[in-house]
Amino acid sequence: MEKVLQALDTLWPILAAAIGFTVWLIRHEGRSNFNAERIRDLRKDFESYRTKTDQEISDLETRITQIDSELVKQISDVRESLARIEGALGISKKV
Repeated sequence: MEKVLQALDTLWPILAAAIGFTVWLIRHEGRSNFNAERIRDLRKDFESYRTKTDQEISDLETRITQIDSELVKQISDVRESLARIEGALGISKKV
């Protein structure tokens, strides 16, 4: 009986370390799985936001093109009006 107690006294730190290491490995695996899942979720979110942002950029480019063409038309109208005013007042352009 004394040999068993002596062996137990000698081996208990090794057993405790083995149990602790096993627990650490299990926790590490769980954290690793959680992180992998989170990365997948973030990639999905990123793709969703990227698609949404690309669509918004496309919409803005379309709107800018529309505004640009409207602005060109309005400037043309102003030029015509100024030409009519100059013609009515008899003002000639000096170059």
